[in-house]
Amino acid sequence: MADRFYNAAPTARALALSGAPLASFRRRAFAFALDLGLLLLVAGVVTFIFEIYGEKSNHVPSDPNVTIEINLRGLYGIASVVAYFGLFTYLGRGQTPGKRIAKVRVISTLGEELKLWQSLSRALGYATSAVELGLGFLKYYATVNRQTTHDQIASTIVVKSHSATHHGA
Repeated sequence: MADRFYNAAPTARALALSGAPLASFRRRAFAFALDLGLLLLVAGVVTFIFEIYGEKSNHVPSDPNVTIEINLRGLYGIASVVAYFGLFTYLGRGQTPGKRIAKVRVISTLGEELKLWQSLSRALGYATSAVELGLGFLKYYATVNRQTTHDQIASTIVVKSHSATHHGA
């Protein structure tokens, strides 16, 4: 019996995306760092507000050297990260604040519009990309379309944003 090989049929979406300029790893990492910094800043402000006005403390701390611990671990931390990256990506039509500054955009390889489930799957996929010393992020260099693990999970690619509208983003 002869071996069979997978033969992908070119879809209309694949043809529409053909030639789209993919974002560089450096630009993507810069966008991620900006977003992570913004997320930590917002988490710090929210934590500070809860420390001052929360149920456990009904007064402003008298010690000016009070430190506030920002904790993005646990269920609330995971929910914060997924909400930030997932919702900003979806509501920003493929751009978080960091991606907007870095001039990159996430686009769907499945259809014209990025779906909410893709944005949330991609955000959850960051954890998968981070496992094993970040090898999922480095997968960028091993795939033809420069997809990281979280891009593959969500069926997305990241392109330079000034050309994304030309390719149906």
